[in-house]
Amino acid sequence: MATLTQETIDSFRDLEKGFMRPELFRGPVTVDSQDGPMPSEDWITNYCPGEDAGRIEDELVDGWLVRLSAPGYLDCTDWMGPFSTENEAVEALVEAYGE
Repeated sequence: MATLTQETIDSFRDLEKGFMRPELFRGPVTVDSQDGPMPSEDWITNYCPGEDAGRIEDELVDGWLVRLSAPGYLDCTDWMGPFSTENEAVEALVEAYGE
C-alpha cells in the first residue's frame, strides 16, 4: 500500500477545516452508470419502489468512496470511487479539490 506524501496529508487537513469537509465510506458500494457510485445504505434508503425496479440489479463491490459534504446541510459533491484503499480515496479527493 502506498503511503501518502506530506503534501497530500496537509492538503487533506486543510479540506477538513473548510465548510465542505471530507467524508469517507468503506463497505458495499453500488456502481450505477446513471447515478454514479453510492454507498449501499444510501442506495437502499433512496430507492423508491416502482420507480426504477432495475436498480435492484446494480453491481455491489467492496471499496472506498469519498466526497465533500457540509455537515448540517444538504450540500455535498458526488461520490468518487470506488477505490481499493483509503489512501487512494484521499489522494483522489485532494487531487480534485485540494489547493
